[in-house]
Amino acid sequence: AEIIDLARYKKCISALHLRSTVEWTKLYSPHLFAGFSGLDLVVTQSPHLTVTEGGTVQIKCCWNQNLIRATVNWKSNATNMSVLVNNRQCQNRSSKHNESCCLNLTISNLNRSDSGTYTCKVSSEIPVLQQSVGNGTHLTVISARQHGSQGKNSCVALNFS
Repeated sequence: AEIIDLARYKKCISALHLRSTVEWTKLYSPHLFAGFSGLDLVVTQSPHLTVTEGGTVQIKCCWNQNLIRATVNWKSNATNMSVLVNNRQCQNRSSKHNESCCLNLTISNLNRSDSGTYTCKVSSEIPVLQQSVGNGTHLTVISARQHGSQGKNSCVALNFS
């Protein structure tokens, strides 16, 4: 009769069970792994934009994975904005090969005080926790005194591209 190392046997069975469960989940529930390609999540932004006071600017935040659900956080100076993005909002939106989705931060009626660095962070928890921060877009708003700008309040909006 052979002596069986029970602890080693249980560990082996547990590993086989876990592997078969993951493989079964990938096979029969592919939607759970739809956003996970094994690639690192990469966020890209335009490095610099210059706009005249009173004008409108679109600051683009793009990421390279088709995420099931993502949270996009925009940060600039003392301002923070957050938006929840789901997979359906991003499908067939981006024309570039290395981008799965892009979200534009649109600021209209710009003031010089809107100048600064706008950074976006994309986070996803499904199927695994991932997050990445863009390098930021430096926005410079130049004076438009010769154009008769009136210094109204800025308006901010978010939309997909």
